[in-house]
Amino acid sequence: MSDVMLRLGEFKFSINTAAYQTLKQTWDFAWQAQARIGTNPAMQFVGFSRAIEIAGVMYPGQFGSRKHIDSMIAMAGKGKPLFMIGSSGVPLGFWCITKVEANNSVFFANGEPRKIEFSLSLQYYGEKYGKVS
Repeated sequence: MSDVMLRLGEFKFSINTAAYQTLKQTWDFAWQAQARIGTNPAMQFVGFSRAIEIAGVMYPGQFGSRKHIDSMIAMAGKGKPLFMIGSSGVPLGFWCITKVEANNSVFFANGEPRKIEFSLSLQYYGEKYGKVS
């Protein structure tokens, strides 16, 4: 995967498909207040969630195209978690696409964009997906 930045399902983020400029990771930690008589509530840790936002730019005719955005939308539309693999081949578990955005600008005379800025929001699903044997 030397020329691949990241793999999500069958989609490969690379210079030739959709190169991202930023990969933002977020960890949210959930705490629940448990009421106690005569004192402050006790806080109980109930878990955490992880999210990733990938943002990048494609220049159709040079690098990437609208078909790559369509591919991301199709993967998200299947409603199934996708396995993610980092550039060094490290497995990163299953992730759900929760949002795909595309901003087209700098147009050719026929209305096709010369520049497509995109972002992809992902929520961590877990280490396993499907039937556990």
